[in-house]
Amino acid sequence: MVNCVIHGCTNNSNKCKGVHYFAIPTVRKNKGKATEELGQRRRELWLLRINRLNFQPTPHSKVCSDHFATGKQECKLP
Repeated sequence: MVNCVIHGCTNNSNKCKGVHYFAIPTVRKNKGKATEELGQRRRELWLLRINRLNFQPTPHSKVCSDHFATGKQECKLP
């Protein structure tokens, strides 16, 4: 089961069909300086927008499609 890391979001892959989940960007250090810098900027932007105090993402941390401008319809859970 995948849960969204956004505070207050209750979407998870067991209950919300049609919602997609995206991994927080990683910094690739072996693909050249430009790729490393781009990855670092993307990761920092994602973490700023996630806006959780002392949040340390893991490889399993995901953000659901509801939090993107072009995301699919929300999964409304009670």
